[in-house]
Amino acid sequence: MTPPSWQPTCLCTGPGSLRDGQVHLWFAPLAVQRPWMEAYAAVLTPRESRQASRLAGGVVRERFTVGRGMLRLLLGSYLGLEPRAVEFTSPPGGKPIVAPSPRSRAVAFSLSHSGEACLAAFRASDDIGVDMEWVRDLQDCEDIAARWFPPAERRSFFTARPDERPRRFLLCWTQVEARAKADGSGLGGILARADRSWSWRVRDVGAPGNYVASLAFRPPPVRLARRSVRPASCCFESEAR
Repeated sequence: MTPPSWQPTCLCTGPGSLRDGQVHLWFAPLAVQRPWMEAYAAVLTPRESRQASRLAGGVVRERFTVGRGMLRLLLGSYLGLEPRAVEFTSPPGGKPIVAPSPRSRAVAFSLSHSGEACLAAFRASDDIGVDMEWVRDLQDCEDIAARWFPPAERRSFFTARPDERPRRFLLCWTQVEARAKADGSGLGGILARADRSWSWRVRDVGAPGNYVASLAFRPPPVRLARRSVRPASCCFESEAR
């Protein structure tokens, strides 16, 4: 099967409008974002900047800065707001969402990062969850899958050839995590209440490079628009003024 194409796109010209039944996916490899790290950092709020400064540095801090900065830039474009004007709220026991506003349509989002990349997903109104993993060898895959995976993911893992199992394990893991993010109950909630997870559809989004990623969503089926972030100075002009 031919892998899906991820269109290189500038943050300021690419978002457009979110139509019903459509999900926009944005993949951001850190190698391409590093020349713009200071510009991403300038988009963060003072609280987010303090949070970034407390991180260990290196790739961990870069992923946070790019992920949160990209989230603000894109949500600002979808909502017609300045990036730092985007407000988030976290209902008790729930996941972060964009604070409701009578001036703009609701936009659901989900953010994931692994290795040296970030992945963000956006949908008008209805909840979604996205999760991504960098493919690598792991210990105890069989034990974890047998004990914790829901039935569908368990079957998918154990029917894979031994040489395919590291990648298949991580793909199945992203399916479980994506449901947990969409549901808002956390990983423990999905694993403990497998029946609740069936309200979410899940699909492999065909992540680029050595990554796997899954999207969880409610029916009906969604159409994916895949974009790979290629920043330019125009993306950050409003923050420079």
